Amino acid sequence: MAKINRLKVVSVEKEKSSKWLADQLGKSTCTVSSGIAIQHNQIC
Repeated sequence: MAKINRLKVVSVEKEKSSKWLADQLGKSTCTVSSGIAIQHNQIC
């Protein structure tokens, strides 16, 4: 099975923003965005 950017897929499916996820995790939006970007770069 191909690796996918799971954070991005789930956030789109559930119509949640990076800001919402950051608030839920108690992290900054920059941290969440960086995590999504790192996942994306590992796939390519």
